[in-house]
Amino acid sequence: MEIVGKSKRGFLVKVQCSICGNDFVAVKTDVVNGRTKTCGCWRTKRIADSLENGNNILIKWRSMNGRVSNNPEYKKKNIKICNEWLEFMPFYYWSIENGFKIELELDRIDNSGNYEPSNCRWVTRKQNLRNRDKQSINEKIAFNIKTDLLNGMPKHEASNKYGCSWAIIHEIYTNKSWVDVCELAEIAWLSEDKNRVLPIIEIKKRGERGAYKEKRKWTAEYRRELYRMAKNHNL
Repeated sequence: MEIVGKSKRGFLVKVQCSICGNDFVAVKTDVVNGRTKTCGCWRTKRIADSLENGNNILIKWRSMNGRVSNNPEYKKKNIKICNEWLEFMPFYYWSIENGFKIELELDRIDNSGNYEPSNCRWVTRKQNLRNRDKQSINEKIAFNIKTDLLNGMPKHEASNKYGCSWAIIHEIYTNKSWVDVCELAEIAWLSEDKNRVLPIIEIKKRGERGAYKEKRKWTAEYRRELYRMAKNHNL
């Protein structure tokens, strides 16, 4: 720490910025007490990127802190946030350097591990759900899920019962995931009663009854159509 001058607040020293690595001058007492760590480059970077990424990353960071603080499952597994990410800016720069996009979600590679750079990545929601399911489902559970579905259990109830995503339940229902296990479950289910027949799996297409319909989109054109219908019927 090199003293380069003096001000009303005390000696001035030359120090290295902890973010960009450039040298800058600061009051010695501020540096010693930890009040000054950077040259202020992060403020410039934050202002430049805040409209595009900064606010969105801040929301993700607060959400991460909220999960660790309030989720009983995290407390039970003793999942924590690393010391580096207790401050926002290190998390911000890590996110920018590791492919952050607004549509991606923060995912822990090892679901029993902590939130830290070596155990986190930005992934799509589908990848995030698959990672959770890999941690919570094994062959026995997949077998039981398929059996319950064959016995008529609704998919949302199976999702709640086994603590996995609706997406993986649907893939087991349609034999797209855990294929070998699903076939064994079907054979076992049929062997319990010779009169049993495997249910026909119908996958609804967009616009069909029971699937998402175009009219459920509240577009301007749909509103105009409702207005015309009401006017024709004097409503």
